[in-house]
Amino acid sequence: MTSKKYKYYRITANSITSYEYYIKVPDSITTDDIWEQRGDYVLDGGNFSEIDSGWGGNGDWQYDECYEVDEEEAKKEGFDEWEEESFKK
Repeated sequence: MTSKKYKYYRITANSITSYEYYIKVPDSITTDDIWEQRGDYVLDGGNFSEIDSGWGGNGDWQYDECYEVDEEEAKKEGFDEWEEESFKK
């Protein structure tokens, strides 16, 4: 029996205030799969945490970056785990 492989991603967004969201996904999920979730359940704005830059504010929501991070960073920041089925439309 082989164990499932996973990857960790950090997704950022901004609305004058910057936000971040860490996720753990199966190895088969790509950044394109993640971006296809914009405005859907996986990338719902409520899943993101504010990055405190000291001045606050808000504005129009825009997704910014999505890149793979190591497991240590993801565990330090906390993450949500998603399965492949979550990325199917």
